[in-house]
Amino acid sequence: MSQLRSLDLSNNLNLRLEGLPASAYVTLLQNLALSNLQLSGSLPAWLGTLHQLEELELSFNKIAELPSSVGNLSNLRTLNLTQSKLTEIPASIDGLLSIVKMDFSENLLTSVPTSLSKAVRLEILNLNSNNLSAIPPSLGNLQSLRKLLFAYNLFTDLPSSLGALGSLDKLDASDNKLVGSFPAFVQNMTSLQTLNLAGNYLSGDIPTFVYSGSGFRLYSLNVSRNSFTGSVPDFSWGTLPSSLGNCTKLQRMRLGYNPFMTGPIPATICSPGASLLTLSLAYSNFVGEIPSSLGNCTRLKVLDLGGNQFSGKLPLSLQDLSIRLRVLIVAGNRLEGLFPEWIVNLRCLQVVDLSKNSFVGELPRDYSQLEGFRSSASMASKDTLYFDDLKINFKGGPLDLQYLLSTRTSFDVSSNLLSGNLPEELAELYGLLYLTLFENNFTGTIPVSLGKISNLESLDLSRNSTRDWSTVITGVLQCRS
Repeated sequence: MSQLRSLDLSNNLNLRLEGLPASAYVTLLQNLALSNLQLSGSLPAWLGTLHQLEELELSFNKIAELPSSVGNLSNLRTLNLTQSKLTEIPASIDGLLSIVKMDFSENLLTSVPTSLSKAVRLEILNLNSNNLSAIPPSLGNLQSLRKLLFAYNLFTDLPSSLGALGSLDKLDASDNKLVGSFPAFVQNMTSLQTLNLAGNYLSGDIPTFVYSGSGFRLYSLNVSRNSFTGSVPDFSWGTLPSSLGNCTKLQRMRLGYNPFMTGPIPATICSPGASLLTLSLAYSNFVGEIPSSLGNCTRLKVLDLGGNQFSGKLPLSLQDLSIRLRVLIVAGNRLEGLFPEWIVNLRCLQVVDLSKNSFVGELPRDYSQLEGFRSSASMASKDTLYFDDLKINFKGGPLDLQYLLSTRTSFDVSSNLLSGNLPEELAELYGLLYLTLFENNFTGTIPVSLGKISNLESLDLSRNSTRDWSTVITGVLQCRS
């Protein structure tokens, strides 16, 4: 095997360290994959003699520590140790002069060696899901770093030296124990596109530079699940500096689950041609009417305004979002008026939640345009929508999702003042998983056609005045026999 350049022994659960080939026979090896072997203890020191190695895959093992000789791998570009029970990164890691990507996620690390700052070519560093409580300030020297991920750790603050990471385009510090105000050093990260500070204890106002600072152009901002104060930013160029033109780049904004944030949504939030794909203000304390200008955000896929104090009617202009909108949640507000029948024209819609409001009238009789509720299981792997902190409520719920498949569909109008007979045409939503209609004033017989919704997992019609359950049960049995 003296000419061997690539060796993959992954997923051989009976293989032990003594079964690995001696380094003398694989001196030209460039790629070595030993993932999911349940290797335990320390790795052999001879790994450090593979001087041509460029990729080392050691994930899903039980490796307590790396040999210091790993620092001899000066040509190594990729090191993956995710889920390997690793407790320590050796100081000799500074010898990895060519390293571009390191993944130490989901381990037992409690510290990061300062010597890591000498990996000057490092572009991606993943430290997610460890027991880290401090980041060495010297990591601010990693001028090639593009992605720095340390979600799900124990950090209480971040060193200001990180602001020197001029090439960084993604910073994820979510689900730590960060306290204090919004980190000011972020303003210096002029290449930053994705910032995730969700799930911490940060407070105070979100500074205006986050939305509009000079040379600062975020594409994705997630500050949900904190204790921030203030209001939704006003994107009017007339009342704030002209640098707000940069806001047109913002595609995903998640401010939800900040109970001290209040005020109305500014009418200027969406100018024609706006780039917003996701707007989540859920479970905060926002008030006022939902502005019709949201209809200008024609690229919007997710609109989650649930759990606030919005009042008035759902604006008709939202029907202009028919091309892309997949999630519409306005549950738990003070909305009123006739049921917005134009919702059935939002053809991509797959999650609609109007529950816990005061809508009146009857449900529509035509659902033929709601193509999003007719996805087949075969599409699930082809079409996913990434979202943080999306909740779907149903009889067995709530269901917390991070990835929304095209087959995950929900129609919830519970706890309103709706009346009349349930329409037979609901059966047109044959891809529906969750149908929640409880606590309304529906009357009449439950349509037997509901039995045609073959994928239905949850049906809640409780606390209405409907009758004759036998018809829908019979329909279900007929359709599945």
